[in-house]
Parts: sequence; structure tokens; C-alpha cells
Amino acid sequence: MTAHFPYEIIPADLFPIIGKLDENPRSYHAYGELGEVSYWYEALTKVIGPLVTPGAISMYVPVSRTAIGKRIKEARFTVFNFHAKPATKGLFVNKKEKRERPYVYVPVSECKAWRSEIEAKLIRTGQATIEEIDDEKPDWYDGFYNSLSFDEEWAFRQMDMDKQAGKHAEAIGRRESHSEILRRVHKQMQEELIKKLGENE
Repeated sequence: MTAHFPYEIIPADLFPIIGKLDENPRSYHAYGELGEVSYWYEALTKVIGPLVTPGAISMYVPVSRTAIGKRIKEARFTVFNFHAKPATKGLFVNKKEKRERPYVYVPVSECKAWRSEIEAKLIRTGQATIEEIDDEKPDWYDGFYNSLSFDEEWAFRQMDMDKQAGKHAEAIGRRESHSEILRRVHKQMQEELIKKLGENE
């Protein structure tokens, strides 16, 4: 691992959402009811970006589950844990079975950084070339993400999805759709952070 591994930087203002560190200096633990998990997860992805479970890390790096577990234990991944207790309100109130283990996620950005380290080592030791490694990338990948048309299409798609979510919420008699609630919560988070930053200046 390089000395400058790009670990996620977590502002202290976000601790009420992501939880506190335990003895592992990169493992955050949040606690709440089962119904809060999806809100916690989506708030995290808004701030941190894409997240995956430890089992899905192998999509990015060709390593064993043992190697992944070892890296997490050695605090070489930022880890977000949510310990869920049975709900006392909301949709999950009748789901009484207790979940023994927390929901666990790691940032995709750190998975990709680990992958880059493995690739660099293979190239440096002559076990592979850049061309051989890049050969696995689908032909459509770069153009798909780099084109302006993709950005425009994605923006329109997001608008369409928001409209559909709103229509669905209205049709079933919900005051707000799940995405609208999250958007409102995220906006409130941003406003509180901006206000606090202004107070510290």
C-alpha cells in the first residue's frame, strides 16, 4: 500500500449521521432502528459517493474474502457500519427478528485505489502490461462516461425518474416519495454545514 492512499476524508460535522469511530481508526458505527437504514445509506452515498458491501469488493480486485477481511481488520479501508435494532415505528414495525450483524459498506473509490495499486505492482514486476490490463475494459466504457451527450441524457433521465416518483407517490396517497424525503434531508444537511462553516470563519 502506498503512503498516500486516498482514504475518504470525513468532516466531523457528518459524525451524527455516519456514527463514531471504534478502536479501528477507519471504522464508523451508527446505531438506529431498521427503518432508518435506507436513509442512512442514501445520505452516505450523497456525501461519500458509491458504496459496496465487503463481499462486492471482489468486483474491483481479484482477491479472496480472507484478504478483504484482513484489509478491513487492519484499518486499510474506510468502513461504514449501521447497527439496526427492531423498529418501533414506520414500515418495519412488524419485522421483529433481531439482526445480529450490522450493515457494512466501503467506498468504491477505495476499491478502485486498491485495484490501481495491484495493477501498478503487476506492471512494475513485469507480470502484466498496461495494454493487457486495459484490454478488459469494454469498448463502450470511456465514451459512455466522457461524452457530453451522456451527461445531458442522464440529467433528463433523472428528471423523468423524479417525475415518476412524484406521480407514484401521488397515486398511492403518499405525501412525499422516498426520494423527495431524502432530497429534503440532504438540502437541510447542506444548509446546516454552510451555516456552521460561516460561523467558524
